[in-house]
Amino acid sequence: MKRFLSAIAAIAMLAVWACTEEDLNNLLNGGGKEEIPAESIELDQDHAQIKVGETLQLVASVKPENATDKVEWESNNEEIATVSDNGLVTALSEGWATISANAGKQSAFCRIEVTKASEGEGPVTETAPEGPRVCWQTSGNDGSNRLYVDGELFSKSDATVTYIKNEGPWIWYYAKNDGFYREKTKMLDFGKTELGDHYLFQAFDVKNGYIHILLSEQSPSKYYSVRSINLETGESREVKLNMKPFADMVCCTVETSICAADDGKVYALVSGRENGTTYSGAFQWCSILYTVKPDSFEAEATELIKGDDVSSMVGDLEIGPDGSVYALVNYRLLNDNSAKKAFVLFKDGEEVRRYEGYSDKASSTPSGISIDGTDVYLFLKQDGSQTADIYKNADKILGNFTSISGGKIAFIGNGLYCYAINKVEQNTTATKLYRSDNKVLFSQYTWIMQVVVAK
Repeated sequence: MKRFLSAIAAIAMLAVWACTEEDLNNLLNGGGKEEIPAESIELDQDHAQIKVGETLQLVASVKPENATDKVEWESNNEEIATVSDNGLVTALSEGWATISANAGKQSAFCRIEVTKASEGEGPVTETAPEGPRVCWQTSGNDGSNRLYVDGELFSKSDATVTYIKNEGPWIWYYAKNDGFYREKTKMLDFGKTELGDHYLFQAFDVKNGYIHILLSEQSPSKYYSVRSINLETGESREVKLNMKPFADMVCCTVETSICAADDGKVYALVSGRENGTTYSGAFQWCSILYTVKPDSFEAEATELIKGDDVSSMVGDLEIGPDGSVYALVNYRLLNDNSAKKAFVLFKDGEEVRRYEGYSDKASSTPSGISIDGTDVYLFLKQDGSQTADIYKNADKILGNFTSISGGKIAFIGNGLYCYAINKVEQNTTATKLYRSDNKVLFSQYTWIMQVVVAK
């Protein structure tokens, strides 16, 4: 009997030794493993460019680390690129594909651009342009619009450039009735977006293989429209931005702005005018910051300046290196003729600082923001006195520019920034683009509308 019991005990011990840690946990938990859902998932990169025939290893990080949800990989276009169960991407043909990593209800994405392999040399990664390069868009007195880079004409001679942006070192521009260009290459034919002639183009931004376009239409529907357009023809999303808090809004400002962040969110800063009562002969405008979510494409609206007797209009919009969203608007009290207009700087929807004592006119004022780390550079123009000032945070560092019709500012790096001054001389507009060390980068009888630095 003792030998029998000893044999049973030995078998039981062998069974325990043969159990894995997971088996033991299941036994201790009554046979069921505790489910720990993933709270977040991130990829080591959110966009990449590879050649046909190349591979790319993506790495997913799930939190908490003991989450039981397994990572599942998927490609939305397996004719362009496939992905293995461990995140290895293989490029098959030219085009775009989105690779998704999913853990439970959490997802992360990487946008893959597959380009043609160089003949005879095998796959080669495209080299980004060297920067920084100072870029500006002009509006000539003859009606022409041009893009200049470091003083040289960059756009096609027959192109009417209406907006420029940079994505890191790359220069992008939109040519009216033509399309979107990255450097010298057309990336999207505007006619293929099926936007229709009744839309008014306002602004665009580019992030991770997507062109984000802000449009408006003045019609009974009275809404702003944002389209996020994949560079791959035919893929698009649309969001209608209903102007709030007013139900009946018309028009938009020419200083409308849009920015796309690395987390996929799109921010649009727009102004609308109430169709109805005026105060002291002035229309009431409101400025709204929209946040468009990438997962649901729903838009959250934040009215930046509130009040029944307040009118506010768009200044500029920028995203800082830390992801903070800076918005600049100007406002005035409609029922007080003596009230001066002020510029107000917002960070992530919260007021940071007011710059008082500006014009008493309730109109849009060309102004600008540029971010250098945690420092905010501002170009603030006064309507009534036709002067302008440049601020670094709360401090005025340059000022009293006279006969100003507008201007912009952009930070270059290494302590340098540039600013454009549009002045009225001899009944025409004269522009000078200065660097902060007093070097003149550009001087011509034209008008600089935008300045960006590709770096």
